[in-house]
Amino acid sequence: YDSVVRLLHTLQARNPGTYVDVKHFWMAEFPNVKVLHRVFFSFGVCIEAFTHCRPVICVDGTFLTGKYRGQILTAIGQDGNNQIVPLAFSFVESENTESWTWFFRQLKIAVVKDKPNVCILHDRHAGILNAVKALTNPVAAEETPWLDLQSRWCMRHLGANFFSQFRDKALMNLFKKLCKQNQFWKYTFVRGKLDDFTNQHVRQRRAARNVAVAAHVQLVAQQLATGPPPAEDVPVGLCDLPGFDPPGVRRKTGRLIKNFQQWIEHEPLERWSLLHDTYGARYGVMTTNLAETYNFVLRVWGPRTSCPKYPIMLNTTIP
Repeated sequence: YDSVVRLLHTLQARNPGTYVDVKHFWMAEFPNVKVLHRVFFSFGVCIEAFTHCRPVICVDGTFLTGKYRGQILTAIGQDGNNQIVPLAFSFVESENTESWTWFFRQLKIAVVKDKPNVCILHDRHAGILNAVKALTNPVAAEETPWLDLQSRWCMRHLGANFFSQFRDKALMNLFKKLCKQNQFWKYTFVRGKLDDFTNQHVRQRRAARNVAVAAHVQLVAQQLATGPPPAEDVPVGLCDLPGFDPPGVRRKTGRLIKNFQQWIEHEPLERWSLLHDTYGARYGVMTTNLAETYNFVLRVWGPRTSCPKYPIMLNTTIP
């Protein structure tokens, strides 16, 4: 981190059109000492490339490994040949509302510029959702509003949330199939089946749990077993999103959820369903796998170099 600012300014000088923004903070106990807080950069060739790409950006964050700590935020696009186009990178202290808001501001200034109705594809992270809300519904003091930002959720991440609740891969795959339906009658049919199957699944799990508890109690009575009954995977519903949810919204959690409808009822349809995708903003892109693949390369191969991340970024970004 001591060298990152000089390195980025060198890259900016030698790559025309490259955008770099560095943010510091001042230490209260040492007023004359400034500390690196966040950095954002986007290569000029990538900024130019985005003008020829579909207006969809996949964003994701991942932790840094090795000697250097923090989080890396990435924005990845896709060209007409479905090839990965790395658009922007940022090193921040953690994934939170402030860091994501700052990242999106820089992304708007450096990469998106005046391109209308750009879709940001992301997971259901509270920091991202609050940042999106802050920029699409800005206060008067907001210097970089992004009024036409189209926010969509990653199907794979939402599928993982579905599995945390219902614990069944077949049902999770059926949910992903529902997300990808683009015809009304197919969507209605699959959703009805998903409601029925999840309702049956919850009843079966409850019955199996009752049988297991009764059998354990019988074994304890016969002095063949001791302690509590075998542990069960507790269903984990979707968390509430203060600041993003409408006032008064309270989601059911855990065993209170009986079927798919109760699990998904408070999630906006246009965020996760292709059929309800307003203006076709996501262009059929359902997951943030592009960003996650790139993050995996940085996380796995970065620590094997003497300067953890930048050689990998350069080798995979600049032809």
